[in-house]
Amino acid sequence: MEGRYVLLEGDDEVVATTVVLPPSRKKLWKTGTLELCYLVLKCGAPPETDGPAGVMDRLEAVGDKTDEMHDTHAAMPHLFVNVFAVDPEKQGKGYGSVLLKFVASLADEAGVPAYLETRGERNVAFYSKKGGFAEVERAPIVAKNGDSYCFEAMLRDAPTHPRTADEEE
Repeated sequence: MEGRYVLLEGDDEVVATTVVLPPSRKKLWKTGTLELCYLVLKCGAPPETDGPAGVMDRLEAVGDKTDEMHDTHAAMPHLFVNVFAVDPEKQGKGYGSVLLKFVASLADEAGVPAYLETRGERNVAFYSKKGGFAEVERAPIVAKNGDSYCFEAMLRDAPTHPRTADEEE
């Protein structure tokens, strides 16, 4: 269940990707190198005047708050959607919906909720409409240099009944 998944167009063109972590009570979501790179992309490129210390301030502020949101809203075993991305040129063509449906099926098969963090109304609307996620927190984040961001924590409930062998066929 855990891993990196990609959606291909044709034989080899990656159009969407996700990284999911397995249901666990362990804090596997604590920020690592891959996640720091992803956070940089989420937060946008640093200003020209922002040196390494400014970048680290921003990453620390975002990482601290998202860790806090995760601890608050997903303390139970859950599927963590750590990364979810669709090639910008391919957005609006249904690829994200297909991949999100696959992620939901992973959580449903495990009988656990799914959790993610995102940024922006467009993303919140997408995860709500296409994946059944509900916003559980909207958190303003302010870095030491004054830069501010707003991140949303989203949770998709576990299935209300276990899947049977008949449903899987």
